[in-house]
Amino acid sequence: MRRVIRHAVFTLGALSLLSSCKMDEPEYRENKAAAAVQVPAYSVFHIAGGAQPAGQDGEGTAANFNQPNGLELKPDGILYVADTYNNLLRKVVVKPLNGNPQQYVGTVTTLNTPAGANGLALYHPARVGVSDNGTINTIFRSPNSPFLIFGRIYTPDGDIFTQQTDRMAATGLTKEVYGDYYWFTGYLSVGKFWARHIQMPNIKLPLDTFITYDANGQSHGAQYPRSIFSCKNGVKYMASTMQLYKLTNSMQVSKIKPIVIYPARPFNDITDIVATADGKTIFLADEGVIKKVQDGIVTTILPIDDVTGKNGYAWGLALDEKNKMLYFSDRDYNRINILTLPGYVAH
Repeated sequence: MRRVIRHAVFTLGALSLLSSCKMDEPEYRENKAAAAVQVPAYSVFHIAGGAQPAGQDGEGTAANFNQPNGLELKPDGILYVADTYNNLLRKVVVKPLNGNPQQYVGTVTTLNTPAGANGLALYHPARVGVSDNGTINTIFRSPNSPFLIFGRIYTPDGDIFTQQTDRMAATGLTKEVYGDYYWFTGYLSVGKFWARHIQMPNIKLPLDTFITYDANGQSHGAQYPRSIFSCKNGVKYMASTMQLYKLTNSMQVSKIKPIVIYPARPFNDITDIVATADGKTIFLADEGVIKKVQDGIVTTILPIDDVTGKNGYAWGLALDEKNKMLYFSDRDYNRINILTLPGYVAH
């Protein structure tokens, strides 16, 4: 059940994972110190989109999304969005609104994504990434079966390459920090999008790492990684619905605290993750709420509803290079938003 929090600015008392793995109920309180800051941390800017689901291009609320999902933020500040139920991939150019560095507006245009071989159209895209050379990479569902997942590459010269990548559910996609290619996750495996072909998952992840256990060591089924983020520290961070993982350059995978011990679980439905350059802070969207993890401590930094009731339901995430602005797609109100982080300075 959603809770409407009655304060305009929030901080969160520390959440610790008890030995029983049962987490305390979070307590929200007004941050009076932040009231003196011109733009407080954890302020939300609505930059594009609105309640109407049509796939209209335009500026700010004149543009429309329908269940926006995965995001990619480029170093030049351009944002790409998988507009899932409009079956579109969108480009958002973000700038200060009317020259005001405390407000932002996004101008939305639609990328050209024609049908591929045999007329297979882009359907319910979940992830998007645009290479440095302009190649568009995306992951989408089959219009004929929700369990068939395809990867597709649109090259700048008009070629289209499509490959079935999974038979489970929509998977993660992230650009390699030190190369112009993309990683994607499948069922217990990791593959790559190159310039003109998709390398099917050839990195097999150990099944045992993805199994959930109870306090007695009894197995309670395996989770597969559904999101992935390539970090500047050389680590790829991944998440299943309720557990975080790291994948090193040597392809060693391990769980990140807090660790699920069935039936207690630190998370309920993780849909996306990003991390700071040093990997010390991980941000995630979990059942519409935005949380951060530092040293195994989970903190909610944006609940679903604030005093206006308009925070929406966070789904996809993107973090700017200064680690001060967290972009998120809102699937309740079909918008793209910015959440300011501690140390944010309007620019």
